[in-house]
Amino acid sequence: MFRCAGFTLIELLVVCVILAALAYAGVGAYAGVDRRAGDELARVALMRLASALGRFHDDTGYWPGEGPFCAVSATSCAAPSGGAIDTGHQEEWLASPANFWLLFEPPSLPAGHPLEFLENWNPVAHRGWNGPYLPQADRHWVDVWPGLNAGGAPGGAVIKDVPAFAAGPAF
Repeated sequence: MFRCAGFTLIELLVVCVILAALAYAGVGAYAGVDRRAGDELARVALMRLASALGRFHDDTGYWPGEGPFCAVSATSCAAPSGGAIDTGHQEEWLASPANFWLLFEPPSLPAGHPLEFLENWNPVAHRGWNGPYLPQADRHWVDVWPGLNAGGAPGGAVIKDVPAFAAGPAF
């Protein structure tokens, strides 16, 4: 009697089921990789921001948005190049990614300000702005205006191209 060599239909179906199960497990394992990588990138960026804020505080004795760096008016506080944030919109400013501009650029305090010496680094006193505190790769340019966080159109005193910390969807 003559016998043909080959696979039966059952054997082929079993192999297909095994391959499908392996493919399903592989796709399931890979699906979380992107999310975990994004989470890790966000964690590293936030650690870098925390370190920069700590160094800024150690050098100046103030946090950004505090003391002479309050960024609410050009007459008493440091302002980003191009303007100042008025006191009626301080809360919006603090919610903006642009509130970290001092980590990229030295402050510009009004002439005669009692803490004007903080504009530059004093190696003897170990005080002053000793930045930039964040790498330039973290700097993004944003515009700031009254009503920005409410989604309103630019109005009032618009400050263009303020350096801001990179705030993405992972944050």
